[in-house]
Amino acid sequence: KGPYTNGRKTKSWYKLKKHDTADVVSSGFTSGKGKFKNMIGAVKFSQIKDGQFVARGQCSGMTDEERQWFTDNMSTLIGQVMEIKYWGMTGRDRKGFRHPNFVTMRVDKLPEECIWDE
Repeated sequence: KGPYTNGRKTKSWYKLKKHDTADVVSSGFTSGKGKFKNMIGAVKFSQIKDGQFVARGQCSGMTDEERQWFTDNMSTLIGQVMEIKYWGMTGRDRKGFRHPNFVTMRVDKLPEECIWDE
């Protein structure tokens, strides 16, 4: 029958979703709500297309500690490179990231290296 038996997963099988990563440039923040009031909610990000920075979306997915660090350092993080992970592209034009999540800051990469690859 495969990895599922009687509608239940067996203990020896795991379902893994493939994801990709991209390097993007932080370009702004949204305000947090609920538990995250007075903190950032998400990080807006961009990539370079035709020599200009173009907004590509926003992501969260950071831990509470990372979210606090972003909140405390907002002014210095604009224009910095970060890595995101995502699960495919969205839209008819396939230009949006599906479920983007923050992974890490990339101090080893320049913003000019974050090119929008189609």
